[in-house]
Amino acid sequence: MKQLLFLLCFSPLSLLAQQPAITFRAPQATSGKVKVEYPVDGKYFFIMRTDTALNQKGELVWRNTETTPSEFSFEYKGKKYTLFVKPGKSYTITDQGEGADRTFSITGPDAAAQEAFSRIKFPFYEELAYSRYRALDSSFANNEALLRKDIDSVMAPFKTLLAGKQMEQAFYDHVYDHVRAFYANVMLSVAYSYVGKAVPYKDSIGYDAAKWAQINEYFQRAFAIADPHDLRLQKVNTVYWYTFTNINLYLKYIKPAHDGTLVPFSPDEPEYQRQYDIVSRFRDPEREFQTANLLSFAMLQGSRDKQLLGWYETFNDMYPNNPYAARLAPGVAAVRDYQDKIAQDFKPGQKFLEDAASVNTIAELGARFKGKTIYLDLWASWCGPCKAEFAYTGDVKKFLAEKGGTTLYLSIDNEGAEKKWKEAIKYYNLEGYHLRASEKLSEDIRRQFGKNGSLSIPRYAIIKDGELVVNDAKRPSAGKALIDQLAPYF
Repeated sequence: MKQLLFLLCFSPLSLLAQQPAITFRAPQATSGKVKVEYPVDGKYFFIMRTDTALNQKGELVWRNTETTPSEFSFEYKGKKYTLFVKPGKSYTITDQGEGADRTFSITGPDAAAQEAFSRIKFPFYEELAYSRYRALDSSFANNEALLRKDIDSVMAPFKTLLAGKQMEQAFYDHVYDHVRAFYANVMLSVAYSYVGKAVPYKDSIGYDAAKWAQINEYFQRAFAIADPHDLRLQKVNTVYWYTFTNINLYLKYIKPAHDGTLVPFSPDEPEYQRQYDIVSRFRDPEREFQTANLLSFAMLQGSRDKQLLGWYETFNDMYPNNPYAARLAPGVAAVRDYQDKIAQDFKPGQKFLEDAASVNTIAELGARFKGKTIYLDLWASWCGPCKAEFAYTGDVKKFLAEKGGTTLYLSIDNEGAEKKWKEAIKYYNLEGYHLRASEKLSEDIRRQFGKNGSLSIPRYAIIKDGELVVNDAKRPSAGKALIDQLAPYF
């Protein structure tokens, strides 16, 4: 009997139950997914996130293996909960109810403070910068004063909890870092709004050193709220866009314009090269962390430039035991696949319209295809939704081939993006006719398919015997509905 009791007490299930964990509960659910954002070495890293299914009890159990206090986020049905997780501690988030009656509770250390932390909801920083601050007052000083009052307002409940010994000083400091990193980034956006038409190049007519000195001061006042190089801020999830804005906006553009050292941007300049050069000058451990962030951001944005492979190899050589490599590997594999495909020749089914520069209107373009039915695909190599639709072109390609029709891929890429345009044709295996619109044709495209001078892509149309018969056709992802729309024109 004693032996049986020993086995029951120390069975794997019993040991699992004793391990510290974060439990997310949705008692009303029997299925569903929770998006979890989790730290790496205690730091917030943008791509450390996963969708995890609830079990049949409506629960998700995430083991707490942290060795340093860290920030976790759990998002379920559009509602996000953020926790300050201590090593060796267990927490339970319970999401109850539906719609307006939806409530939540958190149990574990500092429960009241944890619930208050999860009640903090921030909109996108640029949206707040313009809707709350710049929309109310054009004075930077007044915007700064209002913003600092907002920080105090958000922190007020936590000051009360700290005074009442309902949260520890370390937790309070973490919340303050979380809040100030967000508002500092809002303030950067407010500061950027003063750039306007300021001439950024020192040797150009109209360059105003005094104006750039004022703009630079505004940015410095934002940095006084939260230093973007403060390593403590790497722990909070509001720091990602803040440090990115510092690198991509201030260090790449504002500071060089202020210093009179900004070099004009060129279409041939490798994407993200300037950001990489900036990050490479940081000191470790900031350099390691921000290089990993830059690589992840570039690949998530769809960059497939060859230099990313070299940067990744250099990164792994410099930091052979870095904790980011495994999560970066899928993006690196996608870059390699892209580079392999664009190194190949164009296929026979990929045809470029002859004398393309002479085509100035959609009518002239249609005249090139008298007697045919054309499915027109308006796209650009920089357009993510356009490229997402290429995954669904198989059915329409087969249908058009059977009926004697074809697809015409009409790109609105500018002249400087010709290389990217042709690479995309190879990578996505776009069989059909191809044309990159001239400036005059682009103007006519906006007249024909745009609204108030602007054009939203992807956009599709049907041309029959040289005439535009459907101005706004269905997308390839519509499947049978698109085939049914095309069928009457054969």
